[in-house]
Amino acid sequence: MSNNKKVKEVMVDIFKFPHIPYWFTIKQAMVIIKKSFVEGEKLFYPPVVFVFDEKYNLMGSFLPSDIIRGLEPKIMKPKIMLDEVASVDIENAMSTFEANLFSEESKKLAEKPVSEIMVTAKLFVSPDDSIIKAAFLMVHHSKVALPVLENGRKFIGVIRMLDVFNEISNILLES
Repeated sequence: MSNNKKVKEVMVDIFKFPHIPYWFTIKQAMVIIKKSFVEGEKLFYPPVVFVFDEKYNLMGSFLPSDIIRGLEPKIMKPKIMLDEVASVDIENAMSTFEANLFSEESKKLAEKPVSEIMVTAKLFVSPDDSIIKAAFLMVHHSKVALPVLENGRKFIGVIRMLDVFNEISNILLES
């Protein structure tokens, strides 16, 4: 096996991985996450959803935790450092979090577009990049998946750490 395998040989096609347009609401994103990661017969890992524009240019991504943070922003910002807070304060914070999370205000926040909770995409690979480059970027930036962009813009797929690991381990185990 060659160690110069390209990303396009390993990536998951974008139409086989959860992704949504930026104008979808958080509520719609919740449905996509449930169908893709929770209830689906095929478990996608990692549980990241990518966000694109009208021309399928990548804009960003979000995780299920970003949705929860978006539904209850008061308690989640600034982040509570659990190891720095007394257990009594944690219980109070959790009670407040629970009360706010299931409030009418959170239901209204669920109508916001996902573009308000997504993390802007800054890191990607191209289809002709090597899996070694993808591995390097993932390891050095603590990513479990990277979007694959054609011409630095058009979103065409996803390369996952599990796939990169599988390829690298195949090479090493053949030696």
